[in-house]
Amino acid sequence: PGIPELEYLLVAFGRPDTRPEIYLRLSPRYGLGPASLPPTLLVHPEKDIIVPVGQSHLAAAGLAAAAIPHRLLLYPELEHYLDVSKRDPAQLDMLEQTIAFLREWTEGR
Repeated sequence: PGIPELEYLLVAFGRPDTRPEIYLRLSPRYGLGPASLPPTLLVHPEKDIIVPVGQSHLAAAGLAAAAIPHRLLLYPELEHYLDVSKRDPAQLDMLEQTIAFLREWTEGR
């Protein structure tokens, strides 16, 4: 797919559709616990046709069940490929919210 690190993993582990047991064992979704992930920010454009928004809802539910601090930001009018050159208010909000989340979890720690 043009991503050297991913191509290396595909060669080493096999494709996810032919060796799912390996990928399931490495998936954070199946190994979540209070100390397994740092505070997590999930950002999802709701018009995303590449990655269904339900994936972020599932991730948020898993993080909540594992008591991992998280925030889910949904943007109803945005699509998968973000064009920051447009200076869309929702995209600017996304950047501001990301900075605020990072500050919340890094300042004074």
